[in-house]
Amino acid sequence: MNRFFIAKMQGLGLIEVLITLLVLSIGLLGLAGLQLNSLRNNQSAMHNSMAVIQTYNIVEAMQADTGVKDSNPRDFSGYNLPLQATVLVDEQEQVVGQDPAGNTYRDRVRRAWREEIRDLLGPSATSSINCVQSRCTIVIQWDNSRATLGANAHQITTQVQL
Repeated sequence: MNRFFIAKMQGLGLIEVLITLLVLSIGLLGLAGLQLNSLRNNQSAMHNSMAVIQTYNIVEAMQADTGVKDSNPRDFSGYNLPLQATVLVDEQEQVVGQDPAGNTYRDRVRRAWREEIRDLLGPSATSSINCVQSRCTIVIQWDNSRATLGANAHQITTQVQL
């Protein structure tokens, strides 16, 4: 090799290597933060989808009720269900508004529907049904605080004409 090139060759210094590692690590931390936000928002979107699916489930169960389906006019007000609330009593969360306790088709369907919602969306999730004749408003509410810019109480409201 030429002596001129040999004299110009030098290795990287420790400072340059440390600066490179610092820049790389800051970039990787930024990517990790983006990944975390992405996972949170994906979970929020999944909860939205599950809530919509649950509204369809209760509508289909209501339509399957032959006692109402065969009546004229069709009155689904027997499915009405108030929105439960979680309140703090003596530093413990308690649910106000109980699930239907009967053994009729309506009571079993509404009870199973609420249990499914709590299983999918968390123990503080709740729901309501408000029907006037065959026009029903269905509300599902859950805690969405884990999402980026998420509100503590997130609601999906669906109105249907059965």
